[in-house]
Amino acid sequence: MFSARSIVIRPESVLAFPRYTDMLKRLAIGPVLVIAALGVIFVGLDILDIVEVYGLPLPVHVLNTVFISMVTVPLVYIVARKSAVTAPSQVLWLGCGVLAFWIGILFYGWLPGDELNARITAREGATLIAAALHLTGAVLATARPRPPGSGYWRKPGAVLLYYLGIIAGIAVITLLAYRDVIPPFYVPENDSLLRSAVETTAMVFFLVSSLIYLRMYSKSRTSFHFWYSLGLLLLTQGSVFLFLGDVRGLVAWIGRAAQYTGGIYLLVAAFSSDGTPVAKKVVMQALRDI
Repeated sequence: MFSARSIVIRPESVLAFPRYTDMLKRLAIGPVLVIAALGVIFVGLDILDIVEVYGLPLPVHVLNTVFISMVTVPLVYIVARKSAVTAPSQVLWLGCGVLAFWIGILFYGWLPGDELNARITAREGATLIAAALHLTGAVLATARPRPPGSGYWRKPGAVLLYYLGIIAGIAVITLLAYRDVIPPFYVPENDSLLRSAVETTAMVFFLVSSLIYLRMYSKSRTSFHFWYSLGLLLLTQGSVFLFLGDVRGLVAWIGRAAQYTGGIYLLVAAFSSDGTPVAKKVVMQALRDI
């Protein structure tokens, strides 16, 4: 009788994984190009006052919370485990950056009261912190290059302190915004200069981080650098299209789609942070379970 245990694992099937990994990487470039093209098209339509008919009255806060939480919670956990054992410092900065971005989304969507300025300040401040954390990891990785899998040990409590410090920092920014200590980010019928400066800086940080990791990938050819660079590039696109589009317009929804997709890419990067392709790890684990 046929049994799963009778399956014979041929060496050539394992050796074929690099080919499948390369194919997956080529396919992963597709969403980046499609989102960029759609964004440019609809921004052009918006300039021509055509895009308004494409507005999508969907529950922004709910969808943001669901999609981003589905990626952030497992990613932060994975990064915490790997950073507490053996992982390069850039993996820790990846987890910290994603956590900061997630907290900003949660604060913006679910803080009580009608104080829109405080909520926007929390979100934009958290986004800037997230972008700065990703850039810090990229710069440190360039200054002291460590290939994935050659990391060093950290105490789990130290990783937790990183996370708590990020949450506390965003909470302080939000509190200061509620008390009008920080200049207003939200000005009705007009974007404040401070908000525009913060958003632009975050875009530049995301883009520069993406380019640094893309350059590192060109040398290392590791899955971690590939997925991380594309994830940051999608976050850059998301920030740009949200900045240019109306809150419920299609341009903004294209930006959110870029952020959701970028989160998935960053999650794949976290899985790949030891230098082993994700597909190979998953299949090899399945083979061991047979």
